[in-house]
Amino acid sequence: MLRASLLTALLAITGWQADAQTRMAPDDFLDIAVGHTLTFQHIASGKIVGTEQFINRTLTVWKQSGRTCIYGKITIDDGKICFDYESLDHPPPNCWWVFQDNDKFYVRKAEGMGGEIQEIIKMSTARVDCPQAPIS
Repeated sequence: MLRASLLTALLAITGWQADAQTRMAPDDFLDIAVGHTLTFQHIASGKIVGTEQFINRTLTVWKQSGRTCIYGKITIDDGKICFDYESLDHPPPNCWWVFQDNDKFYVRKAEGMGGEIQEIIKMSTARVDCPQAPIS
């Protein structure tokens, strides 16, 4: 109950309406994401964060503008989807809650009270522009 109240307060502070969103199970999100490349936009700033190709249920390729591609191993932990990215500055895992609001999807960083919120603004079958990216 406290966790839900804190999430609602955080979302209200950031201007994100929490009333209509439904938290998705990670497996349900992966059912949609696998085989697609998703583009993430930071809610507060409106800036594109990056694109991520969900190769299968355990592997992604993450690409930020102007940076090299990094590979992520996907795990599920207590209702969160987590990514362990090779050669990233923060310690693994990088865990997120996934929310759906009608046909829109959002992710909220699970660590700490200042949970970053991103919207998935594009979903395509195009591959991430990474020369060494596996295809399955």
